[in-house]
Amino acid sequence: MEMDESEPIHLIQNAKHQNALGYIDYALKKMIEREITSDQVEEALNSNSAEILRNYPQAGRPSPECLILGWHDSGRRPLHVLVAYPEPYVVTAYEPTLPKWRTPRERGE
Repeated sequence: MEMDESEPIHLIQNAKHQNALGYIDYALKKMIEREITSDQVEEALNSNSAEILRNYPQAGRPSPECLILGWHDSGRRPLHVLVAYPEPYVVTAYEPTLPKWRTPRERGE
């Protein structure tokens, strides 16, 4: 699978469409705790308005990662999904809330 590091979102969305998007155990554990389903994660990643908020290079990490803001529940609720690539897998997912996030795009404290 060829990778364009400037736009990993396309790589991640393609993996989702090919049922090749993985989830690490930590992500699944946190999703259960936060009552977030894989369908919600995949809807957020696939939304037309999905955007990369932060790109984390490989330095100090097993692979590059990016924090994606997407929307689930038919575009009504924001979701942050941290995804590693080029072999895409979900690292964690959460709804951005106060105090850590003022808005879905703007960090709080």
